[in-house]
Amino acid sequence: MHFLTLVPVTVPAQEPDPVQDALVMATLLALKEQAEADPKDFMANIYARDLAGKVTAFGRAVIDAVYEKMDPYATETEHPACQEFVDCTEEIIEEYRSGTIDCVRLADGTVVEQFDARFRTRFAVKDGKIVQKDFGPLHHKKVSKKAKKMTWLPNYPKKKLYRSERELAEKYYGYDYNAEEDAYGYYSNVAAFYDWHAVGGRWPHVFLVPETCTEYSLGQFEGDEEDAKGPEGYRWVAAARKKDIAWDAMTKLYMDAQAESYLKLKQAYETKTLPEKSGLSFRENGINGILRVLYIDGESLETFRNRNGFPADSKYQFTPSGYLASDGYHDSGYLFNCPKDLKEAESEAGTTRSWALEMDEFIDSLDDETVLVGVDCHI
Repeated sequence: MHFLTLVPVTVPAQEPDPVQDALVMATLLALKEQAEADPKDFMANIYARDLAGKVTAFGRAVIDAVYEKMDPYATETEHPACQEFVDCTEEIIEEYRSGTIDCVRLADGTVVEQFDARFRTRFAVKDGKIVQKDFGPLHHKKVSKKAKKMTWLPNYPKKKLYRSERELAEKYYGYDYNAEEDAYGYYSNVAAFYDWHAVGGRWPHVFLVPETCTEYSLGQFEGDEEDAKGPEGYRWVAAARKKDIAWDAMTKLYMDAQAESYLKLKQAYETKTLPEKSGLSFRENGINGILRVLYIDGESLETFRNRNGFPADSKYQFTPSGYLASDGYHDSGYLFNCPKDLKEAESEAGTTRSWALEMDEFIDSLDDETVLVGVDCHI
């Protein structure tokens, strides 16, 4: 799952480095040409997206600052101080005592798990019977002579398959015995909230800045300056200093867009007409989008705006899924906007409005020189 996170970082003014800029740009263009010449070369696209955010000294500094700030919250962080041991000893003991697993006895008498490569590469279980896959010229599943020599063993006791608790822990669960903790388990970052991130990424157009702004980053994505064009005199960026963001212009754009969307959806519901290939569909009391409810019959423009994270009384009109503060990650706890009826829509509108106002307070607390970065996170 991907989600947008606001990450504020400190980035000092950068000395221009035209030589490095040119080198990065040349490499980026070469990678794009390589990707166009061979669409199957997905690594060229991945490297190109990464370099897209590094074509300026400011962009490179932003990426470095974001990595440094976010690394302690990564699932695979290398910071020892962020690692905590998760004790799984009781789980191992209980599973060894009474746990079961579906197994197969091979023709030579060896008992293996159902998904052991020695079985699954050529055989499968269908309706409680072992069948050979891709059998004969028709490549169908069949209870062949070889399959009949095997025995299906559902709910086979783990203690019969593994000789000891330690073997179960290491071979089945992948847990190591930790002598210092005198326990089976693994190290985990309990503060982790993501396993991958990119500046901008799926959200390259997060902040609106004047075209005269020189300190910005388009982020790590496949577009370019042309894609970042905003209203006349502005451009969309993934990162910029708080003082340079055109908050008033951005707020007006969002407010106008919400009002327009509301009227279009309301009219579509009342006339029972939807654009072709829009991905939208009618429900009993509204209109569904992809994984969310776009419109509920009877909701006001105020409820619609609040529910979508753009309340009229919000100063910044910016509601990512979370933000990273000095005391850690703050999550909106909000995944999908799917109210069943008007009452639920109004309730969700209140919750989302509260999150928008919390974001206002957080952004207000930041220094004007702080660089605000929209980060695409995955977990």
